[in-house]
Amino acid sequence: MNKTKIWHFIGILLLVCAVVTAQSKRGKPSVTTYQFGQNDEQHIDVNDVELGLEAAKSYYARAFKVESLEEASVLLNQCITLLEHALELRKNLGLPEERAVIHDNLADAFKAAARLFPNDERTARTYLRKATEQYGAILEDCKPVTEQNRAVVAKAAYGMTEILLLLGDAKKAIAVATVAWQNGWKKWDAAVIAHINDVIRMENLTIEQLPPPTQRSTTKSKVLFPLNLVPDMLSEAVGMSFALGGESLGTLKSEKPYRSALVIVAVPAGFVGGLLGGIQEAWRGYPFWNTRSIRMMQGREYPAYSVISEW
Repeated sequence: MNKTKIWHFIGILLLVCAVVTAQSKRGKPSVTTYQFGQNDEQHIDVNDVELGLEAAKSYYARAFKVESLEEASVLLNQCITLLEHALELRKNLGLPEERAVIHDNLADAFKAAARLFPNDERTARTYLRKATEQYGAILEDCKPVTEQNRAVVAKAAYGMTEILLLLGDAKKAIAVATVAWQNGWKKWDAAVIAHINDVIRMENLTIEQLPPPTQRSTTKSKVLFPLNLVPDMLSEAVGMSFALGGESLGTLKSEKPYRSALVIVAVPAGFVGGLLGGIQEAWRGYPFWNTRSIRMMQGREYPAYSVISEW
């Protein structure tokens, strides 16, 4: 072997050593640089909860970018597998709020899986049931409710309410909605409110904690409509202006106080929205001292600012 070949061999050997050293220093793969494939969990340190969670999120995100339903299903299943393993690791460690994060991600994954089967109601409902189990686990894990976990409980209860309404579990949905209401959930969707009201009316349920269903127009309310119209419009306009303006100014004490500048937009927007809402309230027969914004301020109405589409 001549000198040229020897030096060539030494050069290759040094290059290999450098690559191996770099790999050993790198340690476990970084979720920010690693491109996950269909069998990636074998390359991930699944005993690292945070890394497993990041990998699961990557699978979840990719599931919505692929065109094949089969591939999306594989990605979501991998996401679910990693989340379930992370949950097992956190089962007896950490705070309930930390476990709730994993349960919440699992619920999202099961809901996403249900959407993959629009023509297979049985499979879709099975996945939705699994999602409700995750929310139920959060509610059970967070007993007793404290000031520290109230927001977590409220969010889980509301998420469970949405699914139970879809599944037709009326009474259970109302019971869980009551938990969300009692623990201060604020982001009530108008469609969910309308669905809850319909369930209460159709099932003739007696409720103690939830706001009562909104009145529907009657012959009497239609006759009184011209009389109630202007007072209701003004009452709602003023009430909504104060509500939205106060909400904007409330951000002064938050981590993003600059959002309080939105009061410039919120007040006129509330005024216009109140004028429109007042028409609806007058049609339903509510007097100006009992319009929707006033009921919200008194805690007798869901704090949702979208117009409920039931007349």
